[in-house]
Amino acid sequence: MIFNLNQYGFITNYLISGKKETSYSSQVSGKDQLACEKAMRLEAVDHNPVMPQGAICAGAISSLGFPWEYYYNFGSWFVDQSAFYPLLKKIELHGATVLIAPKDMEAEAWLWSYGAVDVWVNGTYCGGIEKPVYKPISRSILRLKLKQGENLVFIRLQNLGVRDTRTLFGIQIPGEERKILNVALPGEETVRDCVLAGEWLSNIRLKGGRLIFPSQAPKGSLLIYDSRPVDFVKYKDRYTYQEIEGEAEAFLTPQLPWFKIAVTVNSQRLLRSFERQELLTPQWSQTTDVRDNEKRIYERIASVLQIPRGDTESFSMYPILARRYLGTIHSDDEKEIYKSLDQIESRRDCSDFLTCAFVRFIRLYEMDAAMAKRCKEVMLNYRYWMDEAGNDGMCFWSENHSLMFFVSAYIAGDFYPDEVFVRSQKTGREMKKAARVRIHDWLEETIKEGFDEFHSGGYSPITFAAILNVVDFADEALSSMAVQAADRLLYELSLQTFHGVSIAPMGRVYREVLYPYAQDIQCLVNLIDPEAPDRFSEWIIFLATSKYKIPDGLKEIMKKPVSLVYGESNARICVEKTADYMLTSVQSKREGEPRSWENLYGSDQADKGSFAYVKSLNECFHGTTQFEPGVYGYQQHMWYAALNPSAVVFVNHPGGSCETCSTRPGYWFGNGVMPALKQVKNTLYGIYRIPENHPVPFTHLYWPKSRFDEQMFTGNWIFGSASNGYIAVWCSEELQPYEDQLSECEYRADSRDSAYVCICASHSDYDSLSAFMEDCKCLEPVYEKETGNLIRGKESLKYEKHENLTQYI
Repeated sequence: MIFNLNQYGFITNYLISGKKETSYSSQVSGKDQLACEKAMRLEAVDHNPVMPQGAICAGAISSLGFPWEYYYNFGSWFVDQSAFYPLLKKIELHGATVLIAPKDMEAEAWLWSYGAVDVWVNGTYCGGIEKPVYKPISRSILRLKLKQGENLVFIRLQNLGVRDTRTLFGIQIPGEERKILNVALPGEETVRDCVLAGEWLSNIRLKGGRLIFPSQAPKGSLLIYDSRPVDFVKYKDRYTYQEIEGEAEAFLTPQLPWFKIAVTVNSQRLLRSFERQELLTPQWSQTTDVRDNEKRIYERIASVLQIPRGDTESFSMYPILARRYLGTIHSDDEKEIYKSLDQIESRRDCSDFLTCAFVRFIRLYEMDAAMAKRCKEVMLNYRYWMDEAGNDGMCFWSENHSLMFFVSAYIAGDFYPDEVFVRSQKTGREMKKAARVRIHDWLEETIKEGFDEFHSGGYSPITFAAILNVVDFADEALSSMAVQAADRLLYELSLQTFHGVSIAPMGRVYREVLYPYAQDIQCLVNLIDPEAPDRFSEWIIFLATSKYKIPDGLKEIMKKPVSLVYGESNARICVEKTADYMLTSVQSKREGEPRSWENLYGSDQADKGSFAYVKSLNECFHGTTQFEPGVYGYQQHMWYAALNPSAVVFVNHPGGSCETCSTRPGYWFGNGVMPALKQVKNTLYGIYRIPENHPVPFTHLYWPKSRFDEQMFTGNWIFGSASNGYIAVWCSEELQPYEDQLSECEYRADSRDSAYVCICASHSDYDSLSAFMEDCKCLEPVYEKETGNLIRGKESLKYEKHENLTQYI
């Protein structure tokens, strides 16, 4: 079986072995966790110029001790085995493919990875990537010496598994050689059936309520529905299986939006994922009374036994707090409390979420002698900050994590004032004193400059919970400051709420950006306004036992028109909100004002124990809030246009080539490289220039066709009408429809240099969509690629490339 390189020159056919995951420990320690992790990444890998030995064919066991398998991942240009590791692991992965050359030749190849990689051609070492990194992706330029005929290419990848870890590689032939080179697989006959199954999966089409197969479903085919329950104890029953062998199509079950098609071939299961976005609609609380709604929220949290953490773990302390508040105790609660203490003791990433809940628990509720003894043992031995003894993969520095660590140290120190904490060798009083300084500085900076993870759909409720612990258990001065910080968070959330849903650019975001009403931040909106769409989130249970009172007037602010530009950390946020549409963005670059605070990371004079240094660490790792065109992005969401909670559109530069990529930034959330952006009232101008040293050369528009009442496509324009508003999007490139997990939602601009214009208007402004369309086209935008100028009438935007070395980790 002979394959072509894809349109961009990527090899997309491989056998892989692994990944192998081994528990990892290290003696590296220090006050700077980023520096420690950088050192551990280097320590965890070893380069050997000798190629690993053994047969390479499907089913054969590699030197890693794992079988070789066919790699299938729809739409991926990379071998991607990325995962999240709460505890440290060493990661190893092998890959193999065959390049077929028409003659003896040398070809330039670009090797892409975040890990350390070695490459051999026909057993001869030809280079790789020496140092693993967190971000951005590395590119190494190799010269492959190929003989006429088949050439075995062997890839060895190593990395340190710590939190979100990108275990991936890709090989691209960028030059003219891509036109004459072909690809085959080692041990072709052993993998033929897998290849055919993959081709069948790739040609399935989702059309509304049915799947259309390219041919009869092969033997071993299954349709697998995923209910995604909010309670982890129901995960054992989350999947429903339907045999589809021999079928030409499948009619889908209503109300089940998530499903996969699986084909099992030679003991290997190949999967392709789908999602029916039209079924993912806003959910409502069925009550308009604020007090009744609060009671419903707390009872719902209490009804859940375990909160899922990925597919294999769960946290339980937040539902337990809800049940204690309501005066109900489940028979499993004691067991789950001890499990929580074990999880804290392991110092897995996000164990501070549990610690933050546990310190609230010990301040509010009694424990028996055995539990109190175990609690004390765990709390005294916990690592509350980077400068304390120990080595692990916990994230200390993000906005939500840092405050959780600070306030947990404060409360634990206050609870055990005379005890010595093992890892700091400080007494509880000393722990509390040191933590107080950090809490004060966190609050002072946030009240003054705003939030770094501003409007985050996933993290704002977590930050809110940590703030409530300060409100309730800190001294009066700190408590008063925490009230101000909570008030600011909720006020700005209200500004950015449209039709009862948070529509905002975000400092950190995940794939829920496609469905803004399904982000965790919606729980806070619904708490303020019970008529707004509802969202389950365990984080707001702290409010049930808090003295904090939600300010009056926020519901009214949510419904008021807004035309505003305001500062948040180092970002400038633009909002144009009417009754019929909302357009909101961050300026890139920020106009008119310098940075609000300076990044101190790497400075010899910086105090590594200061909160200013923590903010700097966070900006390095989780992405800058100083938005500038050309800078590598992370999880920042740059802009939204909305006509209602479902009819939303935006453009981003993906971090990966397909929806199942596990990178941050992802396919739909964040940006690989930041654009130039400028918003003038109801019109947004954007220029996306993707450099050669980023592997994804396209941008794409999220345009969910099913959410619009009417739409038109003409030339480089897309126009839509929904509820009482209009949206128009123009692109300098021809927008091509593309389907991955979603159907009729995506349009790609296949260019490294694209400009966009987005315009919003009300139905009251135009008699029809056609009238709106004609008015938009009267001022046809012009994009001059040579100068980087986007011009429309009297308005223009010029692209000026920036560099930000803080984003290289």
